[in-house]
Amino acid sequence: MEPAPRTTDLASGLRVVVGRLYRQFRQNQDGELTPSQLSNLVTIEAYGPLRLGELAEREGVAPGTLSKGIDWLQTRGLVSRIVDPQDRRSSFVCVTDAGQQLLDQLRETRTARFAQRIELLDDRQRAVLVEAIEVLEALLTPAPEPAPAQAAAPAPEKAGPPAAAGHTPVTGSSR
Repeated sequence: MEPAPRTTDLASGLRVVVGRLYRQFRQNQDGELTPSQLSNLVTIEAYGPLRLGELAEREGVAPGTLSKGIDWLQTRGLVSRIVDPQDRRSSFVCVTDAGQQLLDQLRETRTARFAQRIELLDDRQRAVLVEAIEVLEALLTPAPEPAPAQAAAPAPEKAGPPAAAGHTPVTGSSR
């Protein structure tokens, strides 16, 4: 029986294949959207109207960086800002009908491209792909936090002669 591949070899191979797939399916399909703008649009769609600070937190970027991308999406009619009725100084960003249509079109196009490629696979490869999708989904599940390291119990002191009055016993080397 062949030994299981090393984790780092699997991770490296997966990273390369996923990167190549991403680049191939992204080419000429996102219109003028950058990956960040597309991610912003998808996040706003998924989590509903969001304040810029909430969106920045979900995207893992600074609000100032995010603001330019949102302005670009807004000038193209893909998102709109709605004034917060509770705090008129704040606003929510939401996907417009045009933004939703663009997302739907991108998903349809990408799905059709994947379907074309999948049509070329034989039955065995399709069965492997079904299993691979399940494994990839498992990789998307956040890893559990590592358990805190337990402090090692102090080593028992070696028995030696009793300390003389006024002297601290020395344990181990002083070097």
